[in-house]
Amino acid sequence: MLKRILGGAGVALMAGCSQTYMAGPTPHDTIAVTDTPTWVYSSTGARQCEPGSGISLLDSADQLREHNITVNSSKRGHLTGMFVIALCGAPTLDIYLHEIDTGQLSSAEALGFKAVNELESEDGAAYKLEP
Repeated sequence: MLKRILGGAGVALMAGCSQTYMAGPTPHDTIAVTDTPTWVYSSTGARQCEPGSGISLLDSADQLREHNITVNSSKRGHLTGMFVIALCGAPTLDIYLHEIDTGQLSSAEALGFKAVNELESEDGAAYKLEP
């Protein structure tokens, strides 16, 4: 009888030890994975012969952030391989580039931003980053 009681107690103790406690997600939970980044660009709005015209890099990034688009990085650049008329008040080829999550690309495009890969040609990228 004593063996049965001790045996039952041992099984109960071992069953308690086999319980697994996990902090955080279990293998059955769905975990959102951040999308891969992509770059978008827009014109600075700068005009020839008008120093300080256009918007700032920060304001350009804020246009995205105001619509809940995460901006990971921002850079200045200019378009290459095309020409603009040399005329005061005419637009420049200056652009701002922003790294965002690919899943937010359509939202950025709705705001007027374009995917940088649209600028690529057989000769390579049709833009240059500013130092």
